[in-house]
Amino acid sequence: MRNNLCRSLPFTAVRTAGDTGDADNDDGRNFQGYGAMFNTPTRIDSWEGTFDEQIAPGAFRKSLRELAPKFQFDHGRHSLFGSLPCGVITDIHEDERGLYVAARMAAAALWEPLREAIASGAVDGMSFRFSVVREEWRDTKGKLVQPEDVKRILYNGEQPERAPLLRTLKEVRMAEVGPVVWPAYSSTSATLRAHQSGSTITSSTARRRLKLLSLERN
Repeated sequence: MRNNLCRSLPFTAVRTAGDTGDADNDDGRNFQGYGAMFNTPTRIDSWEGTFDEQIAPGAFRKSLRELAPKFQFDHGRHSLFGSLPCGVITDIHEDERGLYVAARMAAAALWEPLREAIASGAVDGMSFRFSVVREEWRDTKGKLVQPEDVKRILYNGEQPERAPLLRTLKEVRMAEVGPVVWPAYSSTSATLRAHQSGSTITSSTARRRLKLLSLERN
């Protein structure tokens, strides 16, 4: 359970519409937010097992030096958009809070429903796909858990008094990051910067448009 994993996180606004300080570039295509937050334990309940997980500061540092991640919607698996990137990352780095991401959304009409969905809050999550390079597991008492014991506790139900385990991601290799529909983590942030004077739609309308596009694709 170390390769090609995905983590999705709901987000709250970093910069609200019309509050950008740069009116010349407020065309609704400037995306910014946090793709991951540090030291924030979150319950994971999936094929990997049931455990708590957090990301340590510095976990992305080496990956960002060596690999430029793609900016994709729903991990490049959406029925309409496929693996086509939904924009270009203009800034990505770690700060004291987590993984900060700024991107320029694609201008093509194809992406308009997604831009509207993000702006309205209908799409309210970010996610990243990664492989684990270094990790640490501890039990409920904070005691370090050896790799061979992790599997026994997670999958065989042994030593239940030590569960749920806490996994700390010390270093990951990240392949892509971007907005998603269904989040799993609970503390990232993102927004599209746009003029307040522009047209707006409701969250339900944005969701319907995305659904219709998927149906047309199928």
